[in-house]
Amino acid sequence: MAGLALLLLGGCSVLMKPDMSRTMEIARLRRPSHPLIVIPGFLGSKLRDPRTGEVLWGTMANVLSHDQSHLLACPIESGGPEAGVDDLEPFALYESLWGIEYYRKSMRILREAGGYQLGDIAHPKPGDNAFVFLYDWRKDIVESARLLSQSLDNLKSSLGDPGLKFDVLAHSQGGLVARYYAKYGSADVLGSPMPPPPSGEGARNLNKVILLGTPNQGTLEAFRILHKGLKKVFRPMPPSVTFTMPALYEMLPPPGASILSDLEGKPVPLDLYDPETWVGERFSVFSDEEQAAVKKEMRSAGANPAYLEARNGKNRAFLGRILERARRFHAALRAPLPEGQPVAYYAFGSDCIPTLKSAVAVDEKSGRRIYLDPERHGRDRFGERLSNLLYGPGDGTVLMESLLNLPEIHGSSPAPPGETGVRLSSAFFVCESHGLLPNNPIFQSNLLYLLLYDADPLAALPREASPTNGS
Repeated sequence: MAGLALLLLGGCSVLMKPDMSRTMEIARLRRPSHPLIVIPGFLGSKLRDPRTGEVLWGTMANVLSHDQSHLLACPIESGGPEAGVDDLEPFALYESLWGIEYYRKSMRILREAGGYQLGDIAHPKPGDNAFVFLYDWRKDIVESARLLSQSLDNLKSSLGDPGLKFDVLAHSQGGLVARYYAKYGSADVLGSPMPPPPSGEGARNLNKVILLGTPNQGTLEAFRILHKGLKKVFRPMPPSVTFTMPALYEMLPPPGASILSDLEGKPVPLDLYDPETWVGERFSVFSDEEQAAVKKEMRSAGANPAYLEARNGKNRAFLGRILERARRFHAALRAPLPEGQPVAYYAFGSDCIPTLKSAVAVDEKSGRRIYLDPERHGRDRFGERLSNLLYGPGDGTVLMESLLNLPEIHGSSPAPPGETGVRLSSAFFVCESHGLLPNNPIFQSNLLYLLLYDADPLAALPREASPTNGS
């Protein structure tokens, strides 16, 4: 029955897949007119310690149970906590695991059918026209955009074409890296409360940007990972580690979003950008479970009782800095590009999988409890009621409306004209989970068309129709 239900999603009696062999034959008739940059999403780059060669993210053991998860934590002391750990090296694309392909099939189709020759972004060879930008997905997104800017400048120099424009295929978090780069290039504009107008430095180097499952209006999954850690098969990456990762805060729903409701569906005020909210509601490292774990460590180590208070103080100070930076990041992405610097954005995503849209506050004997999933209850109706409030259509991680950049999804007011952050040239939806979107054959078929057959954007549009204010 479950399989039949999947076939019937979307009102179709049979879910047909494209004939990729025919698609590939047709695609071979064309060759790319622009080099392609592939930017993976959160967790999509393998990370290792360059001193020892130990892979800290990217092996089966990392996913099953990783006793060295603490090595992925970023420092929270003063001196640039939002820059993350500098000595972990992204060295490869996380292409597949246990036979499940995340990026491998798309990369193969780009080579075999798209006419792309995959090269090393740092050391391109003649004929190379597709490159993977690997980055440390834990770190501040602005830092990743700065590194992307350096990589593209080096590519233009190595390929001997200063006027070169790139197409970009960006999955999930990678889309936010691309969007920031388009507006500000290598500049870090988050040092002041009000970011300056975008320079369009990066836009001058871009042709098309394909956003695949990008959380343009954030995702509550980022909060779930910050609060509960990253689930694995046996042992999760604990909140004490994920709490330190700047990129997760920049993927939260934007300031002002209503992300908490009661059992009647009425909004409950909750400011995720106020560090006292995290302390008062006992989120993440301030939860009873995490505090108990620290106390247990203290007893084992014979630590001074004042250690816990000092640690909590450092965590609160870090949280205040990183939330303010995340607030400014959202403001920077909302600002429109300057006149004459348009970038064409195309969105691909999913709208058939229940995706977290709201947390639910329930008053219980022990106090207010905030649910992020229905959990298990003796009252089935209660669980069903929670599910209706918790979920909306998406890919299991990013809501459909977030990909479409609609601020109304979290109760926010629509953005003023010219401040939509990103204006999409088109949007296309398939039925697929977030991590497997790059592997979806319907997406791959449309990707080849968009890259090889669709005309360069904006060239044929009258000036007044160009989306110069929304890229």
